[in-house]
Amino acid sequence: MDKQNSSLSNDIQELINKSIEVNKIFLSETSKLVRNIATPGEKKTSSVFQTNFFTEAFNAYAKMNIQHMKNMLDLGASLVQKANTQQTTDTSANTETTTEPAEPSFVLKGDVVAGNKIAFSFLLDNSKQEAVLCTLVNSSYSLQDDISVNENFATTFSPQAFMLNTGEQKRINIDIDVPANTKPGLYTSNVQVQGFEPAYFSIVLTVNETPNKTATNARKTKKSQQ
Repeated sequence: MDKQNSSLSNDIQELINKSIEVNKIFLSETSKLVRNIATPGEKKTSSVFQTNFFTEAFNAYAKMNIQHMKNMLDLGASLVQKANTQQTTDTSANTETTTEPAEPSFVLKGDVVAGNKIAFSFLLDNSKQEAVLCTLVNSSYSLQDDISVNENFATTFSPQAFMLNTGEQKRINIDIDVPANTKPGLYTSNVQVQGFEPAYFSIVLTVNETPNKTATNARKTKKSQQ
């Protein structure tokens, strides 16, 4: 940001310096021309009023003004492009910082045996200046040890959608049903409360193997050893 402002300031200063330089040259050459015209002497006067002289002078003056205008246009275009680039960069930076927080607002953790249910509860409060229509939506449950494993455990929010007034609190109950054939491990799901974007919270479940399955595996291991 500071570098862009410094570059813009330098461009403006350069434009001012060029304008001053051109004006000095113009005034200097004009004074010479006036002195040549006003000074007696047939040789000087006749050379000054030659047709070729005026043609060349006019062409030179026109070229100088055309080049000056081109420089002005180039500088203007450059400044506009820099301004647009700066605005785009600032907007992108703001978008990146507000799209999604790096960490969840809070985490609900629990242990559950495969084939059973687990329940959570938390309070949601509205600190905004206006009422918010809230809807809870969760992602699939991803296995930490194998991100290719994603389970859609039946997750019920009560209430699922509701209006939350300014300064009001609402208790949210969550019931999760974990199927019996679920692979044991640590599962994570992120829950978005629509209306409070980009904040979210996480549910972390430690799924344990069912006792019957564990006992069966133990008996199989014992028989194989005999």
